Amino acid sequence: MRPAAHLSCILTVASFVLVPLLSFGCGRPDQRQGERRQTVAVGALVPLTGPGSEMGPATRDGFTLYWETHGDLLGRRVETLVEDNKGNARDGLTAFYALQARAGGKLVLLLTQLSGVAAAVAPNTRSVGFLQFGLAATPALLQHPWNYRTYASADRIGNMLASAPSAVPNLRRIFVLAMADEYARAVADAFNRAAVSHGIEVVGTELFPADATDISSVVQRALVRSPDAVVVTGFGRAPVSCIRRLREVGFAGPIFGDPAAAYRPYAALIGDAAEGLYVVDVDFPSDQPSQSATDFRNAFVAKYQREPDLGNVLAYAGMEVFGEAVRRAGSVAPESLATVLDQGFTVLTALGRAQLVDRDTHYPLVLKVIRSGEARRVR
Repeated sequence: MRPAAHLSCILTVASFVLVPLLSFGCGRPDQRQGERRQTVAVGALVPLTGPGSEMGPATRDGFTLYWETHGDLLGRRVETLVEDNKGNARDGLTAFYALQARAGGKLVLLLTQLSGVAAAVAPNTRSVGFLQFGLAATPALLQHPWNYRTYASADRIGNMLASAPSAVPNLRRIFVLAMADEYARAVADAFNRAAVSHGIEVVGTELFPADATDISSVVQRALVRSPDAVVVTGFGRAPVSCIRRLREVGFAGPIFGDPAAAYRPYAALIGDAAEGLYVVDVDFPSDQPSQSATDFRNAFVAKYQREPDLGNVLAYAGMEVFGEAVRRAGSVAPESLATVLDQGFTVLTALGRAQLVDRDTHYPLVLKVIRSGEARRVR
């Protein structure tokens, strides 16, 4: 073989060896990982049965609508997976493992509803290699990396509730009725801490079980203290029963509720007792909706032939925050997305301006009062 031909042969062979090595050895690790994921999976763990099942379907519908209307992620096909967390941490973990198996190593994002379930899943995020967005209010979620809150924190809800009585003259003595779970207890604790600075005397706090069937004794113990107003916190039928029972026994003072009472299924269960109920809620529908809010509503009505509910928009807006992180990172790799999310940013969503700070998403919270079946903004 001639020397030139021999050299050409060596270079040709070397190119077959070196080019693959260079393509795996160069570039950021997160880019290489993302490029290998031609299909990525996003999942949702929501309560479709059990405690909280009244709001799970709304979250599922808002989640799936976002991905149907936004298509792929940086050219990669998105597979959406939904599992029923059954409203508790034990079954929620079982549902997570089932979803993880279905994803086959492609899971990049998990939207989880309920504080207890999100906290149970949280330790798995970094080791498995996905991000969790929690519709969860308690602090436990953020104790682990790669976890982000896309719901108002218990502290923010409790503080807003503590400021709410100032909207009504001559309210000083408040009794707190809270469901005995992580979320409701955290909101009640935050309310009690903030009450003093708002000139409120908390005359008592009563916890009731989520599966309570007769709430009469709980309500009676509250009314014995002669409160000017009552705060009821918690998601589920037991808090609904508290509100209804308060009105049935003739309590005429204001009742203040957390965002649970703003969910359409719970409002329907409360029925006529919802008249005059004050609720802390996100600003939706807004008097001055953003373009994102308008697009969301139009897409939702076109698909479901009804107006969207709180659960629908919370899930959708959470996915908008994730979509903004993907845009900024230019990658679907969890490592790159975590870097962007940890730094924080502001983005306009269907819920208005969302600020991600310290892995906590802040949407504007407002006080509303229900009059003739409609929630009207007080401030």
